[in-house]
Amino acid sequence: MRGAASALRIGIALITLLLAVATLFRWDRQLHSIEDTPSRILLSLLGLAVGAWMIRVLAAGARKLHKTFLFGLGAITVSQVCYHGLVWAGWKPHTLVWRVWWLSVVVSALTTHLVWLHFVGADQTRWRRLAIT
Repeated sequence: MRGAASALRIGIALITLLLAVATLFRWDRQLHSIEDTPSRILLSLLGLAVGAWMIRVLAAGARKLHKTFLFGLGAITVSQVCYHGLVWAGWKPHTLVWRVWWLSVVVSALTTHLVWLHFVGADQTRWRRLAIT
């Protein structure tokens, strides 16, 4: 598990570095359309960075909150597949893909939030109960 966590940290650092380089070279100013390849690459890197950060938070609770971890990992996987399908494939006109993507984003944010609350406020059960409801 430590090897996976360090690989995830390196991946997040690399994606963040690539986004910083893209911003430094003002790559966002040269984008004319969302359909351009540079904008798709930038959107993909942004999606991967957010997904990797959520997985990193979930991975911290993999042992104690195993079911929440698996549920959140599944939601993040579905979210990433739908997101990159919307960015790269011709899935934009299909409303079902948008709905599945949005629901999986909400579920992955919820599970990540629950794991975060477990570690930040583990002794504050009242706040956890309030957040779960």
